[in-house]
Amino acid sequence: MTSISYRIQPLLAFFLSCLASSSMAANITLLQSKTTLTYSSDVRLSQVLQDAHHQLDYEVYPLASGLINPSKQTPVTNVKNSIVTQLQSLQRKDANRLASQLTSLSFVFFEPINMDVDKVRVGEKLDPLLKKDYSLSLPRRADHILIVNAAQDHSTHTPFQTNKGLKPYLTLLPSTQQYSSVWIIQPDRQVYYVDNIQWRHQRVFIAPGATLFFGLRDLPAEHSDLNRRIAKLLALRLEP
Repeated sequence: MTSISYRIQPLLAFFLSCLASSSMAANITLLQSKTTLTYSSDVRLSQVLQDAHHQLDYEVYPLASGLINPSKQTPVTNVKNSIVTQLQSLQRKDANRLASQLTSLSFVFFEPINMDVDKVRVGEKLDPLLKKDYSLSLPRRADHILIVNAAQDHSTHTPFQTNKGLKPYLTLLPSTQQYSSVWIIQPDRQVYYVDNIQWRHQRVFIAPGATLFFGLRDLPAEHSDLNRRIAKLLALRLEP
């Protein structure tokens, strides 16, 4: 009986080891093609990007690409809900309009890593091992920008204007408002604040797929940070 038990223990250990290895498989869901890449063990980001690019029949826009971590989604959802609640508490029409716009948008947690496959290959610091399930967004180059404006009922897509800077987009906004500042959220999720926009002579760079956020004016002191929080949230917007 002892010898049989002795032989079973290594077999059991081997079986559990195999089971653990299989449970560590990385599943990468490609949002655009609605397919899943499955790897039996940890995999480098560069390998995933290469495999994903081969599955797509268009040129990927690296600036707007992103690796989405579903295990970090709850904090993002909590921030969105907190901001919407704060907007509603102001009991203002412009705040309610903005709350409605944010509610209609999707937000996810993007890992802060470079998604250009050529740059990722340079070294391990830019090419992390993926050890769990992720989603991968690899969109085409956008032909529009998104405008989120507290003075409007809905967020709007408007055609991207090459090398035109910021001012052409201002002509598309309600003329009843005077706009002195804007938050620019580039497609790589970098956020910039620009003020004195009506008199600024220096051209402001805007990339295809960017978001222009025209925030709330005359906020109470206890809500003075609200526009910045919204801009940071918009950086996590997932393009449909």
